[in-house]
Amino acid sequence: MYKAIGYSDMDAQAQQSFDTLVLILSGMYWLLTPQDTIANYKLPIGTKWLRQRRGTNITDTIVEHCADQDQDITIVDLLSGAYQKMIQKNTLRDAGIRYVTVDFVKSDGSKYTHWVKKVKGGKVRDWCMSGVESVKRLGGEVDGDVVRVVC
Repeated sequence: MYKAIGYSDMDAQAQQSFDTLVLILSGMYWLLTPQDTIANYKLPIGTKWLRQRRGTNITDTIVEHCADQDQDITIVDLLSGAYQKMIQKNTLRDAGIRYVTVDFVKSDGSKYTHWVKKVKGGKVRDWCMSGVESVKRLGGEVDGDVVRVVC
């Protein structure tokens, strides 16, 4: 996904958008911004002892992170299933944070299963390069809290 984003090849405005608007969930570090420095590791988010050791809910961490914002917040979820299970959508909604998921589909309407990370990375790049500022501008059909993007 990150290779497809191609951060180093983005113009300064797109990099600024990426750095400002993207949050990354990590099994080891929990919530990161793109400019945070971390060690190389392999630790799945679903590791039981990790969840127990963290002691905090990732959703609460996201709410705390967003609390200082002076604007409406929408989280566009590009997470895999294991990470999505860690998010409590109702808690986000109660905090006034809109939460939408994105289905990346082929022209025939079927969901991507192979190369989905590359597809997601490419769309993140496109969104940052074009200065997307609302869910309606993600280039897909909005149905409640789901955006279907044809790639």
